[in-house]
Amino acid sequence: STSVESNLLIGGSGAASTLTLESTSGAGTTDAIKFKTASQAERMRITSAGQVSIASVAPPADITDNLTVFGTNGAASSLALGRFSADASDGNVNFFKSRNATPGSHPVVQSDDELGTIQWLASDGDSYVTAAKITGFCDGTPGNDDMPARISFWTTPDGSATPTERVRITSAGLVSVLGGSFGLGAPVTESASDTHTVAATTNYLITNRAGAVTLTLPTASSFTGRRI
Repeated sequence: STSVESNLLIGGSGAASTLTLESTSGAGTTDAIKFKTASQAERMRITSAGQVSIASVAPPADITDNLTVFGTNGAASSLALGRFSADASDGNVNFFKSRNATPGSHPVVQSDDELGTIQWLASDGDSYVTAAKITGFCDGTPGNDDMPARISFWTTPDGSATPTERVRITSAGLVSVLGGSFGLGAPVTESASDTHTVAATTNYLITNRAGAVTLTLPTASSFTGRRI
């Protein structure tokens, strides 16, 4: 049909068509293209803003992500990645970051640049609020084939709408919990004495003694960890 308000039917002549491409309004800046299968069930929508929605539920107006999957049950609101190959390799979810506005260019990132985030949002009654997130950061000065990075884990405390960093794994392999830093080296084994002075970089201890061992902790200025 030459009419902008007519549907394009493929494989049939009515509601039982195999595929229907439907314009939601025919013209205008808020128009969308809907892809429907048998019985006119909507499977995908491309909006005038370039958003692609997969599944049977269109994204709410306050969701502006370019790719969405919304549903009313587990299967309709889930994503699956699978690799089937006779080797030890797996599938990937990749985040890319560059300091240039042109895709494909390679201006180097800078220390503390956010490299990618996975976050969980929940409705507070009138909007979606971030409840938790995991973010990768550049963690130092990068260079050719040199990309130091850290991972931060955030949760939102009760009475707040702003996530707080709880755990950090740095490019040096140090784990920071609630502001405390712990070395990730080999465990310290104590067997020769019933007293032991804990080093500032000690992560955990193993004792081989049958009796008790008295520990001496470092000063607060050199050992800011809150757990051992």
